[in-house]
Amino acid sequence: MEFGVKMRKSINMLKQYKYAIVIIFGAGILGILSLMEQTFFYYDQARDAYEAYDIWHNLNPKILGPATDISGLFHGVLWFYFLSFAYAIYNSPQFVTSIIFILVFITVPAVGYLSHTLFNSRKIAIISMILYAFSPLFQLSSRWLSNPVMGFFIVPFLMIALWKYLQKQSIRWAILAGLCFGILIQSNLAYALLIYLVPLYLLLFKQRPRAIPGIAFIISLFLMLISFIISELKFQGQGIEGAITFISNPHESTRLSSGFFIHFFERINDFFSISFFLVPLPIFILLLIGFLIILWKNKSKFRSEILFLIVWLSNILVFMLFSTGISNSLFVFFPSLVALIILVSFSLSKLFPSRIAIGLILVIIVIFQINNSLDYIKQVRNPLTVQKDMILPLEKRVIDYTYEESGFNPFTINTVTSPLYINTTWAYLYNFYAEPKYGYLPFWDGKDQTGRLGSLPEKNTTTEYRYLIIEPSTGIPDFFIESTILEEDQISTLVEEKQIGSFRIQKRLNN
Repeated sequence: MEFGVKMRKSINMLKQYKYAIVIIFGAGILGILSLMEQTFFYYDQARDAYEAYDIWHNLNPKILGPATDISGLFHGVLWFYFLSFAYAIYNSPQFVTSIIFILVFITVPAVGYLSHTLFNSRKIAIISMILYAFSPLFQLSSRWLSNPVMGFFIVPFLMIALWKYLQKQSIRWAILAGLCFGILIQSNLAYALLIYLVPLYLLLFKQRPRAIPGIAFIISLFLMLISFIISELKFQGQGIEGAITFISNPHESTRLSSGFFIHFFERINDFFSISFFLVPLPIFILLLIGFLIILWKNKSKFRSEILFLIVWLSNILVFMLFSTGISNSLFVFFPSLVALIILVSFSLSKLFPSRIAIGLILVIIVIFQINNSLDYIKQVRNPLTVQKDMILPLEKRVIDYTYEESGFNPFTINTVTSPLYINTTWAYLYNFYAEPKYGYLPFWDGKDQTGRLGSLPEKNTTTEYRYLIIEPSTGIPDFFIESTILEEDQISTLVEEKQIGSFRIQKRLNN
């Protein structure tokens, strides 16, 4: 009887959200269109794939995750174990990216649930889900195979747990919040800064923390972060030492000045642009002022809800106080997208109370969002990455070209890569794509790869052909490309140069 009642409630809920479900399904189609064709794969993905392979294939456990841009500090190792599970099922980057795609889209109903829980409004929940699912940042994250994305799909659940905990300090919400915070920090160590939100929320919501839920939160967080503690013990506190060195360096912090606040508005504009659409900074400032006025007018009725979301967005300012790689990246906005989307949805619902008016505005915004996403697809560009065109379909075409032009006979390769002189990406692609397809590997005749992940057989015989593969040049100084070509000219003769996307492949005859 009880089960039947729950089923009827679920069916009624689906009926109420049927139009939103259809529209969000369209967002899924948009994501799928670019999922397989634009799986970005560069050094980070190859490195992570090798680490995952070592776990599931060689049964070699890890305690350190991907390296950060601060010496001695590493992200959480949970990402490697997640990848090892996915790659063990099917050893294909496209397959693993498909899992990421599914996990990211699961957050859409979670955002709707959070919106409805905050404002008790089906209208705001529907607007939030639609704007969130079509957001270019959401679309880009759904096909980005990198550790910060693991934090992207945990944030809505973390926010739900924190809000519920602030309403009633129950043990289950404390445990869920601790686990979600742990996953967030595992995904990117910099997200550990967000832990300041917990005491700040308790202070602003005038809550005195209860002992048992507080202990439950700490224990669950500790369990999720235990890999960091183990690594610190094993490597004699190298992470703590790296953090102290970073904090004590005055050049690593941004000074509060007029330039800082200009940069702050520029970064907020960047966030708005990748979430909705690009607007000039002066127009954005006007939109921001109007947005704040709407929130101020509604603060008396929804004070707690608005405060909860705005305090969450304060993390953007906190990250800007440090001049690290994440501070200047776009994925620094991952934890903030949910809060921004819900606040904008709330503001639109108050500014346009008519169903027809809000429908028209929503259509216009979604068209702009889709246009932004299509531009990224057309340009074969993901602003979360540095290099353009580093996608698997183009890389496979490069590899196929080297085999076909060699008449399927042995050949030699050299590469110009980012990072410089590290052949991990091409070692992975030739090992896991080319060898199963063609039955043999090329010889390697470039910089020594000792200590690097991945390998190709060292050149031990003279092959007729050799190929110089030059990756898209963003981040690679021209000097290094030119010097490598000069070195190749000493030992081989250029036959032809092929352009595949932004890749340059020089076919050469060994002297």
